[in-house]
Amino acid sequence: MWHGSNFFFSLQARSPYHHHPGMVLTRRAYKSIIRWLPNEVLSEVMLWATQLDLVALCQTSRLINGLATPLLYHTISLGTIQGIERFTSSMRRHRLSKCHHVRRFRIKEILHISQNLVEEIASILPHLCHLTSLQFISQYNPFLEMLGDAHFPNLTDFRCFVPPKLSSSVPAFLNRHTTIQSLYLCRTDDDLVPTLDPIHLPNLEHISMLGSFVPSLVHNNKNIADMCIFWYPDDDDVANILAALSRMSSINHALEVRFDRSHEPWFIGHVAKHMSDVCILTCHGLCTWGGRMSTDDILQIADHLKNFTNLRVLEFLDFKEDVENLSESQRTERDLSIVTYWGGVCGPLFQIGLHGHDWEFRDTGWTKTAGSATPRMLWESHRRYLGTGGNPITVQEQ
Repeated sequence: MWHGSNFFFSLQARSPYHHHPGMVLTRRAYKSIIRWLPNEVLSEVMLWATQLDLVALCQTSRLINGLATPLLYHTISLGTIQGIERFTSSMRRHRLSKCHHVRRFRIKEILHISQNLVEEIASILPHLCHLTSLQFISQYNPFLEMLGDAHFPNLTDFRCFVPPKLSSSVPAFLNRHTTIQSLYLCRTDDDLVPTLDPIHLPNLEHISMLGSFVPSLVHNNKNIADMCIFWYPDDDDVANILAALSRMSSINHALEVRFDRSHEPWFIGHVAKHMSDVCILTCHGLCTWGGRMSTDDILQIADHLKNFTNLRVLEFLDFKEDVENLSESQRTERDLSIVTYWGGVCGPLFQIGLHGHDWEFRDTGWTKTAGSATPRMLWESHRRYLGTGGNPITVQEQ
């Protein structure tokens, strides 16, 4: 969870007795709280404070400062040149003493950043010794090249765009961090799609990446529970990628696909052939909006659904109906016939997302639930159905 807004370094110092909403304490009440509440309880309360509140709390006493400061620096999210300047200035002012508080570090899309700022960030990053999450959500990524031999022993989450010139340095960085459990890798807008060096991450559980990057994963453990794969129009190697994923996937795994043709029967057929034990299958468009699903598609998809052995949730997003000029009741009736047919040929199915609606199988049959279908709704229902406590990570920062 990312706490707070874009960045707290834009806040001005405030008096500890400044009265603002959410934090009004008299001296007597303040002393009473300090005296009777354990530090663990105070820290838990501060988790709900805004960044503005934390800045003010840091100025009340040494004790409160010691409790609030780690929360203030816990998550660093930089999205502007000004934010980077304030961050680097603060770190210099404290002589990097605050680095050990940082657990999550993210840089979003920033254009026209100076080389001096790039070098300052690169000089600070190796000092973030307790970092658990590192994210470069930007097409322009000058920072990874400058990490050198930096190592973060507690890193579990890594996300970045990979330009062709980093096809070796990104895998080298990843291979130094076998603690990584969640990985997001996407291509940049370059015409040339990089071929990555082999990546060895034995503890990997969640992946979101370009389909053509999957063969780079050297993964012998069947412990990947959640997968989100992107296929662009120039990606044509579907079968081999799905076969590679099947060798990595755990029991009851979830697959999310972002591919303009993921609603077409041939693609569903490949998934049924290579990943017949998938538990959740979610299909999106990627580069275009609203491919159409014809009546023939629906019938052919039903033939492929017979080959799934464990499919509980099936969802098609962004795809339009092939039939025009139907009333709302006619559309509902048609969708009901589709989900009933699909549910009949695939016994484990109990939830289907189709044409913006969520259908669920109950005692009386298939019922359209209120609201639109979302992956989170589908997953929560899946958790209730299986009685497990999984929590998939779906990265959608395209």
